[in-house]
Amino acid sequence: MKLPHLQQSLQFLLVLFVLSLFPKEVEAQTSALLDFSQNVQATTGTNPNGFALGPYYNGSVIDYTNVATLGGVAIDARMTATAFGTGYSFVGHLPNYSQNSPGQPAGDTGVVYNAATPGNAGGIVYKMDFYTHSSNFTTRFVIPQARILVYDVDGEATQSEAVRAFKSDGLLSYQIGTDPTTSLIVTDNQTNALFQGRNTNVSETSALGDVIFLYQNTSTITLQFEANTLSSSPANNGVFSGIDGDLSILNGNESGFGAPVVVPEPSSALLAVLPLVAGLLGRRKRTLT
Repeated sequence: MKLPHLQQSLQFLLVLFVLSLFPKEVEAQTSALLDFSQNVQATTGTNPNGFALGPYYNGSVIDYTNVATLGGVAIDARMTATAFGTGYSFVGHLPNYSQNSPGQPAGDTGVVYNAATPGNAGGIVYKMDFYTHSSNFTTRFVIPQARILVYDVDGEATQSEAVRAFKSDGLLSYQIGTDPTTSLIVTDNQTNALFQGRNTNVSETSALGDVIFLYQNTSTITLQFEANTLSSSPANNGVFSGIDGDLSILNGNESGFGAPVVVPEPSSALLAVLPLVAGLLGRRKRTLT
């Protein structure tokens, strides 16, 4: 018996299956509101690298308790900073950042790193791990959805600044400023997305130097803060960026940001079926008997 349309039907079903693996839209869920005000380690100084930013802790690891409560479970967070690049070092964490800044709510966390010698690229890898509060930082907690704002990614004439987010952490989407000529420059790579400033100082609350990330089903968020100093840059050029876990710094006004841009991540199922689809679509039609 001849089945002239069987192969076409199989091809159509396979294509539908492949398309179903891609997210169509950002799901409407309630994001966890993360608060980084209850630091375990006491601050060790003020004004890191000479910046008038307030108290900071100079260790590479800082713990926060009760950053959120989800489903009746209290959540803690551990932040780990690791410097990379010639001449770069981590200066410190700024817990409960904005507590002394007029017009800005508390509860953010800030980071400062330093470029000791000009003419080099580097930065820090900043890793946020989440745990159940009762486990004393031993049992990981998967947050269904988290929305964070990374701000003050701008730069200056002799130093560029950028932040890199990783898709394997459950990155679902991002939002940047509405003006493509002045907002962060986005480079979407296979495993990560890079957001680079325009080498011009902007306000912490300006969408021009900010990006909103939406994560889903994550127990770890890794942000790689990067800088590149020119040879004309002064020595010991410090870099600051902040992280707002509940977007309170915007006071509910997100009008400067565009719509969420979905970040697709090919799944193992997709990678397995793509060669089969390509093979079927590349064949000439034939009649089965």
